[in-house]
Amino acid sequence: MLHEGLRVRGGVMSGSGFLNGAREALKGGAAVVPVGADGVPLVPLSEASSFEGIVAVWGQRHPDAGVGVVENGTLQTAGPGRAESLGAELAPASVPERSLTQGTDVPYRLIRLSTVEPRRLSWLWKHYIPRRMVTMLAGDGARLKSTITLDIAARVSCGRDMPDGSHGLDCAADVIVLSTEDDLATVIVPRLKLAGAALARVHTLKLRTPEGDERDPLVTALDLIHLEAAIKDTGTVLVIFDPLAGFTTGTDMHKNDETRQMMASLHRLAEATDTAIVGVHHFSRAARVEASHRLTGSLAIVNAARSVLVVGPDPNDSTGRSLVLALSDKANLAPRSTPSLSYRADVPMGSEHPRIAWEGPSGVTACDLAIVATDTEERSAVDEAADFLREHLSRGPVKVDSVENDARRAGISQRTMERAKQRLKIKAKREGGAAGEGWWTWALPAAVPPSAPPTPRPVTDEGGGVSENPLPQATVPSLNHSRKRGNTKTSVW
Repeated sequence: MLHEGLRVRGGVMSGSGFLNGAREALKGGAAVVPVGADGVPLVPLSEASSFEGIVAVWGQRHPDAGVGVVENGTLQTAGPGRAESLGAELAPASVPERSLTQGTDVPYRLIRLSTVEPRRLSWLWKHYIPRRMVTMLAGDGARLKSTITLDIAARVSCGRDMPDGSHGLDCAADVIVLSTEDDLATVIVPRLKLAGAALARVHTLKLRTPEGDERDPLVTALDLIHLEAAIKDTGTVLVIFDPLAGFTTGTDMHKNDETRQMMASLHRLAEATDTAIVGVHHFSRAARVEASHRLTGSLAIVNAARSVLVVGPDPNDSTGRSLVLALSDKANLAPRSTPSLSYRADVPMGSEHPRIAWEGPSGVTACDLAIVATDTEERSAVDEAADFLREHLSRGPVKVDSVENDARRAGISQRTMERAKQRLKIKAKREGGAAGEGWWTWALPAAVPPSAPPTPRPVTDEGGGVSENPLPQATVPSLNHSRKRGNTKTSVW
């Protein structure tokens, strides 16, 4: 390949002179191009690169090629030489692998992407739970999230097909279940048995303290080293954190930086062990159309997770028994056609524990579940506030200050109380004089609509017990109770 207009100065270098010249070019940071035996560049001068790059790319393709130093757009020196032998002699420099642990003063490791071997994405559960990555399973309470993870653990331990009927692993494999909420003997083991698990392949992990006690592992550098060793010792392919927040002591999951570092640690663990990591998480109470944005804490949780599964009640089922598992809008590894799946709690005769009964594909989307969850939450809050007002005002007008104080103690927000007040058409009236001498009262109208029926709820999987009746008994709120949702009180005035 001839390039017109190129001027070669300085003659030809070969042998040790060529090598020394190349080293000087590298030391001085000069740009070089590969040249043929006739001294003609093999690429345009505009594509000049570092000596390391030329050796790595051209050493095998043109073992007889040399290098030419380019300065100010002109080829200054060029000559033949065995780039292959140069590459062999300078191999450590051709792909820098520098780090503090290697005793150098350069705190990085540069990876040339040409050395990275492409590989196919592998799945624990195809299109739902990838291996070597972190998956989040999120939803409100009483949606059988923990029981779903145990159902999947049982399938992995026996090598059975997955809930959608797709092929699971080629053979049975081990699972590590980490839980801070459920007792092993009274909840986890009985539910694994109901799911048909091979219990010899399911493990949990406790770390010994200097005092001789035991504790749960945390998502810290030292604890993850122990967890990685346990994964490799058992050949585990699935690790469950239930809930993930229970293992992040010291990490503020509402702060992006801290959460991102924590999730990165889990990703490194999954990558190093070829393991699928599943974290159970809860929905926040904020109204969001995107289901993935309803996870509590920082959005870094959603952004770092490679798959997000959400669960909630089927809006098309009036009984409240049918639930749906769906891929959220964050699941960018799977086709958009991946179906949601219906499921319900199945309590066998004589058992106090539920198992998952999968009922096939569903047309409900993750966004549908997010909207239903928000609407149900708001509707339930207003119903409760309306019952509170009926009770508080049942004997006649009451000072507004008294109603407000009791509402605060009951954990009812100002917005919810105003909506309940409008629903009941509460009458406000000033009494006791004018200006600062008077006060405002609230009173029920002459006729008040009856209490709204309770909202259907699915069978709970919290605490180990299961109610045969999916509808809660109607109750009248007490004035001295504090209404909670999850582990956080709702905002008050």
